[in-house]
Amino acid sequence: MPWIDARSNQMGQFLLQPSTKRIFVKPNFDIPLIVNQTYATFRCIQCDARRISVSFFDNFADPYFKTGVTGQRIYYPFGIFGRGRILEEEAEERRLRAIIKFAFIASVAVYAVLFSASFSFWVRMPALCGVVVVQYASHYMPVRTHRVSAERMSLVESWLISARGIGRRTLWVLFFLSVLMTVVGVFVTFVGEGGIWDRLTLLLGAAFFGACSLVYLWMIRQAGRKNRQP
Repeated sequence: MPWIDARSNQMGQFLLQPSTKRIFVKPNFDIPLIVNQTYATFRCIQCDARRISVSFFDNFADPYFKTGVTGQRIYYPFGIFGRGRILEEEAEERRLRAIIKFAFIASVAVYAVLFSASFSFWVRMPALCGVVVVQYASHYMPVRTHRVSAERMSLVESWLISARGIGRRTLWVLFFLSVLMTVVGVFVTFVGEGGIWDRLTLLLGAAFFGACSLVYLWMIRQAGRKNRQP
């Protein structure tokens, strides 16, 4: 006997066979289309995450640069602790930004290894100092022969540049991460096991992240003031 066709608006096409009185469901879903849409959505999320990460590292390098009163771009390899170097070409700034980002990522990886492994205080602290020296040496060596600028970079100016570039959402994330690291550091210092030097290292780390949380809170306020400007 022929099939009796009855359509459904939600689930698909219902087919009734009178001889057996059984109902079969034939879905109208297009499986390849669903797979393609899911893959496209995943790629969009991946591209957004990549764009946010690249933007974050670009903004991290912002406090090392500023435009002088004469319109020249000035690069501060040591941040607020040294004099700036005048850049002649835009390509130099792009190259220096790439160096800063690479040095930052490499130093964070080394810091993670040093604090996660069971090194003693007398091994960990010299290693940390060595990482800092290598990091800033990589900032300075490419511009050691450039002209020196008389303009200085102040601490507040550096923070304002960072606040403008990073944005409030990222600053809130960094603030909560700093608070979390502060709480964990204090907890492990007084509850965990270890010698006096290990506890001192953890306490210094907790103090550092506590100070960072206060700085991020101030930067969030400054970024909010900027956003309210016409």
